[in-house]
Amino acid sequence: MPKPRVPATNAALKNLREAKGLTQADLAVKVGMAEGTISAYECGEPTLSKARLYEMMAMIDVGPELVDTFVEAQEVFDRQFLEPAIPLAHGVQAAIWTLATASGRVVHEALLEGMIAARASLDREEAAEVWQRLRAVEETKRRMMIESVPGVATWALVERLSIESIEEAPHRPDQALHLARLALSAAEAAPAAEELRGCLIGFAHGHIGNAWRVAGDLHAGKAAFAQARRFWPVGTLAPAGLLSEARLFDLEASLQRDLREFDEALALLDRALDLEGEGPAAGRLYLNQSAILEQQGDHEGSLEALRAAVPRIDESVEPRLYGGLLFNLCANLVDLSRFAEAYEILPGVRERFVAQGNDFELVRLSWLDGKIQEGQGRTEEAIATIDQVRKDFTFRKKPDDAALAGLDLAAIYLDAGRTAETRVLARQMAKVFGSFGIKREEFAAVRLFVEAAEQEMATVEMARRAAAAICAVRRAREADELRF
Repeated sequence: MPKPRVPATNAALKNLREAKGLTQADLAVKVGMAEGTISAYECGEPTLSKARLYEMMAMIDVGPELVDTFVEAQEVFDRQFLEPAIPLAHGVQAAIWTLATASGRVVHEALLEGMIAARASLDREEAAEVWQRLRAVEETKRRMMIESVPGVATWALVERLSIESIEEAPHRPDQALHLARLALSAAEAAPAAEELRGCLIGFAHGHIGNAWRVAGDLHAGKAAFAQARRFWPVGTLAPAGLLSEARLFDLEASLQRDLREFDEALALLDRALDLEGEGPAAGRLYLNQSAILEQQGDHEGSLEALRAAVPRIDESVEPRLYGGLLFNLCANLVDLSRFAEAYEILPGVRERFVAQGNDFELVRLSWLDGKIQEGQGRTEEAIATIDQVRKDFTFRKKPDDAALAGLDLAAIYLDAGRTAETRVLARQMAKVFGSFGIKREEFAAVRLFVEAAEQEMATVEMARRAAAAICAVRRAREADELRF
């Protein structure tokens, strides 16, 4: 069940204080109270009477009429989140329009945004708690709880379940689909105005489409995104900005990328970036853009997108994402044969991966180090480094990476005319294929290379082409894992 809301008078105290540009400490001095008392009132305990609010506000030159306006605005605002009949934010705008003349339009808009942000934050906290309770319930019973237990289905639960679906998608597509379908159930059951309900249902369908995409069913993914746009037409603003249309554009761009409709994918990301501006998701959008440009073979464009992402991701908040971003930056520099620049970045990436205790990423970093050694003419060092990396990937049961490292090593051998060693390596790679039962399409070029190496007909170009077939798929998957 939802928590009791902060009384309207207490919420009005906070809104009036902020409208006057005062901190809690400032207000405490002016009204002769302890700062802790002001803080307690704004948190809702104890309930602040209107008479006491009048007295406090009179001390900062706010008359009773404006106090009444703020209290009524808060009451309307609280109702519109719960009662579908009241259009989202419309009643609030009407109730506090007098602020346009009393304090200026800017204050009016800032107040409205502040009220929405505060209420949205509270709803999101509750949704996180509801999800923790749902997690403890059998999957088969979750939908029933969402649809039948009062107070469970809310707009914020739709958002929370969608976020959970995104986080599960790279690792457990089936669970991602389950969560996205729960989000749809919540969207259909949540109390909401018609406009908001359409956005909620469209938002959930978009995450269903993403789950299908990651599961490999691109046709089902495309159908889900068509449903998303039926309920949430392109260009429709979600009421009060509670949901981001940029998220739908981003997810659909990933689908178009997997369909190899790269121009369409980039156009969708451009729309997402226009909507997001300098918002918190901008860094991830540039990361997706980088992956798409790389698949197109535009390494310079991919590098530019990565550089745009760096200042938009806060390392203190998302250290793993930031470390992965620097790794991708280093990898793109290697792809562009800009080995000196990559070599400068490498120690910083290694330091971060060590701090995070990420052994697997350290192996991948050694792989990049081997490529840099090769590019700088340190051939024997490169061979030793990449061969050890290949063995580590095989031991860790990472066939994609083991095959790529093997192809890099084969290219070095072939470039040096060491065909006998290439043939031995090809046989080892064939054993890896057999042990893992690899049959995916992107490995067809690798099999051709292995067969050619057995006959001493393999070339460096064949090795690079086989590597590119795997690399495009792997980098796209990594971009998903990093972004979400």
